[in-house]
Amino acid sequence: IKEACLTTIFGYHCKTVLYGAVRTIDFNLFAVNEYISCRARLRPEYCIHHFTSAGTDKSRESEDFTLMKFKRDILNLLVLTRQITNLKNDFCILVGIGSIIMLISILNFSSYHHGNEIVCRMGSAYLGDMYTQGFHPTSTCGTMGGVVSAAKLMKLDEQKVSYAQGIAGSAVAGLMAWNTQGSFTKRYQAGRPSMDVIVAARMAEKGFNGPTDIFESQDGLLHAYSYQDRYDTNWITKDLGKEWIFATSSIKVYPCCRYSGGHLDACLEIVHKYHPDPAKIAKIHVRSSLQTMHLLAEPRKWHPENIVDLQFSMPYQAAVAFLNGKFTPDELNVEYIKNPLIQKMIANTTVVCDDEFERRYPEHYSSAVTITMEDGTEYTAVVDDPKGDWRNPVTYEDVENKFRYLANTVYADPERTEKIIAFVKDLEKQPDMSVLMELVNDEAK
Repeated sequence: IKEACLTTIFGYHCKTVLYGAVRTIDFNLFAVNEYISCRARLRPEYCIHHFTSAGTDKSRESEDFTLMKFKRDILNLLVLTRQITNLKNDFCILVGIGSIIMLISILNFSSYHHGNEIVCRMGSAYLGDMYTQGFHPTSTCGTMGGVVSAAKLMKLDEQKVSYAQGIAGSAVAGLMAWNTQGSFTKRYQAGRPSMDVIVAARMAEKGFNGPTDIFESQDGLLHAYSYQDRYDTNWITKDLGKEWIFATSSIKVYPCCRYSGGHLDACLEIVHKYHPDPAKIAKIHVRSSLQTMHLLAEPRKWHPENIVDLQFSMPYQAAVAFLNGKFTPDELNVEYIKNPLIQKMIANTTVVCDDEFERRYPEHYSSAVTITMEDGTEYTAVVDDPKGDWRNPVTYEDVENKFRYLANTVYADPERTEKIIAFVKDLEKQPDMSVLMELVNDEAK
């Protein structure tokens, strides 16, 4: 949890993710949905993973696991909300962070557990095909997970929780249309659910009802948002409360689409191992899966125009990774599009579907990159599980470093960043959360 706190505060989407809800008092109750929503895109066979070992105290280990992830979320959430609003003593920030902190002090993480788990199970039920139907799982599944967290925080009874879900189901939205033009609605769809779930939970609290069979009914969510009516309701209820699917959530290590992780890992492996001269790269060849290609390698991806395009363009990402030997927010600069060497490498990039990688997807986000130098020399790297996957995990120190790098672009005093990191690391021992608020807000000393 500590890692997720750091990650959500300073996501790659930090300035625009909550456009639609930034002026709503408690818009950010479930802002962590962006961190966890990557799980909603996967087919069920990828999701189930025991994160406790045989013979251990599952409840104790589950609590420890969730605490670490929660702290990570808070670190991310802190900077995310600050960059969005850029206001002094912003009440939105206080309520947003306060909502997250309430999970620790009031409900012992149960709201966090339940909301994230619903996001993951709902995504699993669609068998990984919601994208194909044209819907954005970050928004659709995020709404239904967020409303469970909100309802739990408000201590609604079982009937009202069901009503809240039914009401939220009517607000579920989010189209993949943003991907055709690199539109900022991609970020909007990550934040808008946070507002919708508050409205739904409050309406249910006041007695407003909604369909209690919002998932499985003839005209419910599963039918409406599935591809060719392909879904499996078992993934919503199977071993519920015993298997925690969200335990296998990934953490993004690059400021772009999670599907970019494999080829970026491969590109940087080649850079660090073979040190190729980018000016002498004659060809870049990427092998991937169909879904990754759909998101990152459609024809227009060879002609990116804005920052969202850069985050969803495999040819650009490969080119700039070979040029700079890294992929950070610094590489999300549209000025690179004008760079002649970048243009050359993009033009000389090819992407194909690898049959084996397609078979492995989505259990593995496999990718391979081969570059051919002007003298004919070839260098290849293959990645089965990108960095940040539960089988290739980041360390807590990795997340701290990510937060440190991003926070220091906002805070002039590096000591302030270190104080935030130290506070969150010992979050469960802190007697006064107002100290964290003072550290995050602009007037902090």
